[in-house]
Amino acid sequence: MYQKKRKIRLILLVFLFCSLLFSCSSKEAKKGSVLIVGVESNPTNLDPRLAIDIASLHVIDIVYNKLVKKDKHSNIIPDLATHWENPDDLTYIFHLKKGVNIYLSFKKGGQVS
Repeated sequence: MYQKKRKIRLILLVFLFCSLLFSCSSKEAKKGSVLIVGVESNPTNLDPRLAIDIASLHVIDIVYNKLVKKDKHSNIIPDLATHWENPDDLTYIFHLKKGVNIYLSFKKGGQVS
């Protein structure tokens, strides 16, 4: 009985090792390749201003860049901005990377300079 269990464990271990070995690939993605991402449900909105469900927020996080982002240690680092200033409590000045265009939509009194 002990030999049979040992043999089954060995077979399972070999199968697991082989499946891990063959699932790894060193192929590089070709330019123009398609990226397929699995999400738990369909996003209801891809407008970052209006999205409130988790599926939409996950897709938006993949598709859109931000002025700043968090690194793996949750430190705020530049993304589209090269650096920023905070001259007072109500003002932030972001200096953008060259070639970056931003579309902003403000209602009543918003200001960008």
